[in-house]
Amino acid sequence: MRLGDQFVDLIGEGVDVAIRVGDMEDSRLISRQLAPHSICAFAAPGYLARRGTPQRPEALTEHDCVNFRFQSSGQPSAGPS
Repeated sequence: MRLGDQFVDLIGEGVDVAIRVGDMEDSRLISRQLAPHSICAFAAPGYLARRGTPQRPEALTEHDCVNFRFQSSGQPSAGPS
């Protein structure tokens, strides 16, 4: 098993099964949707007790976050508006 965020040529690298998030661009592949996905924010109760609960999305800039980035561009996802 390999875990990474680089865009790779699955056929060229001999990968048999992969899980990807987002649209499939390579028409040589067969895909099945495993589950719908959405962008959400989660935090541990202890973190919120120490740092406070953000009241607006803009407040997340003041918090320690793990962000999703688009593989094709490397740009961070802005999430739902």
